[in-house]
Amino acid sequence: LRDRDRHLARLWKPSPDWRDLDPAAAARLMTLSARRYETTRWPRERDALSAPSAEPAATWWRIMRSGAPIPSADRVAQILREIR
Repeated sequence: LRDRDRHLARLWKPSPDWRDLDPAAAARLMTLSARRYETTRWPRERDALSAPSAEPAATWWRIMRSGAPIPSADRVAQILREIR
């Protein structure tokens, strides 16, 4: 879970869609993005040998590939607050 949390933290600030948002707002959008990836792309990409090249898909792939769950928006916000 520590690796998952690091991936989430690294994804937040560089992303033009999320970097200017407070942790709670960014977490909601990040969680929606992860759920969308999980239902649309993950079924096709789960057996790939490497992560997709573009973010945030690459991060979602890495987290899901590790077997770690995508946390709730509240937990993502807590993670983002901790690394602020």
